[in-house]
Amino acid sequence: VQADSLTINCNFHKIQGDGKGSGVTINNHNNVVLKNCIIENFDRGISIDESDFSSLQSNLIVNNSIGIFADVTSGLNLSSNSLNNKVFNVNNLGNEEIKAKSNFWGSTDVAVINTKINGGVNFVPCLTEDPFNDTDNDGIIDLIDNCKSDINPDQADTDNDGKGNVCDINLFLN
Repeated sequence: VQADSLTINCNFHKIQGDGKGSGVTINNHNNVVLKNCIIENFDRGISIDESDFSSLQSNLIVNNSIGIFADVTSGLNLSSNSLNNKVFNVNNLGNEEIKAKSNFWGSTDVAVINTKINGGVNFVPCLTEDPFNDTDNDGIIDLIDNCKSDINPDQADTDNDGKGNVCDINLFLN
């Protein structure tokens, strides 16, 4: 990342590594939003250093040695991410606690979650379901699926109410 006050939306595209380096590096830049990314198979999925008031939203961060590495960072917020990494999901070397509420940590057991966190991270409450699951196996992750319980790969929504046609009771009543 090479600028302040920047939003990066990956639109659920994958950033995949070979087990080395970092997938995304934010160094000395503030107010950066990274969202909707799939980051996997790096030493550090996301590395944040000396960058304040940044936000990581709705990212899948998996199979990295360390999911998020943070150092000398303040105001870092994590929300609606799914993290399941090899050594740590978050390694916070900074003095300020990371606000990481409403994320899925690969488990709902607080003791298990704590084994994959180093440093100050406030992770309660956490999500009880992985938003990157595909419950109905239609190829659309639950996070963006407009009908999680029924197969609808086309995501048709005739009345534009946010509910897919296959599970929209209003279409059947009219």
